[in-house]
Order: sequence, then structure tokens, then C-alpha cells
Amino acid sequence: EQIDYAIPRGLDRNQMERIVANLITNAIKYSRESGHVDVYIGSIRDEVYVKVKDDGIGIDKDQQEKIFERFYRVDDSRARQSGGRGLGLAIVKELVDLQQGAISLESTLAVGSEFTIMFPSEKKILRQALYELSTDGRTSNALTEAAEEDLTELAGRCGIMAKWKGLQT
Repeated sequence: EQIDYAIPRGLDRNQMERIVANLITNAIKYSRESGHVDVYIGSIRDEVYVKVKDDGIGIDKDQQEKIFERFYRVDDSRARQSGGRGLGLAIVKELVDLQQGAISLESTLAVGSEFTIMFPSEKKILRQALYELSTDGRTSNALTEAAEEDLTELAGRCGIMAKWKGLQT
């Protein structure tokens, strides 16, 4: 099965790899010596997901909302010993937000953590851009702006005079 996702202009493949690498690195870092890290990538309807699951030390419920803040470090002796400045997950969240994605966390102490990122598919972004263009004549964010350029080019190649309040030929 093909998984397609749109990356807005200005966000490149290296940044996407940075998101996934950071989550995998953290999962390995905070897993037990004989622990497991599982990575799942797939699609559900109009969204693409990346899931990284470990059976490591877990994150206390009180700290789960804070871990995406800059410089926040989990207050745990093993977490402190493993280094880092508390920027990785904050950067991941910022990059996910740039793509109109969402990141979630499920974690239980001494059981493990599961990070799930959902990204809109390219088709969903194109549909959203077309809808916005047909109702407002403009798009609302970086992703749909990127799609607007593609839709305009497609309309030109198809010989369609594009008036976004209603397509006319």
C-alpha cells in the first residue's frame, strides 16, 4: 500500500526524518536493557500515522502534558542520567504542528510509552484547499497554500478558467 503525505514548502524530508528519529531515539534511551521498541507507519482514511511504542520506564501522568515544553525534563534519575536538554520533544511537536498534524502520548510508569503522530494525507489537504478556495477565495494555512499553487497549476493545464467562487470553463 502506498502512503502519501504532503510536506509544506520549507519543511523537508530531513525534518520529517528528525521527527521519527527523535521518537525512536527516546524510546531506545528510556527502554529496559532487553526492552522492545516498535514502529508502525500506516494510513487510516485521510490521515497518515506514525506510532512509536516502547516498554520502557514510562512517564508519570502529571508530567505527560509538560514533556512537549522546551527545556522540560522528566524528573527521574534515569532520565537525568541519559543527557539531553529537554528540546527534542518540543521540536518534534513544533514540526508536527507545522504540518497540521497532531501528536498524542499514552504512557504508564514501568510499562512504557506510545507516541502517535497523525498527519493529513495529501488528498485531504487538496480537498481542504479546494473547499477553502471555493468558499473564501483563499486558503488558511501553509499546507493549503502549498496545495493552492498545485490546484492553480492543474487548472491551467486542464484549460479551466479558475474562479474559486465557482469553477467556470
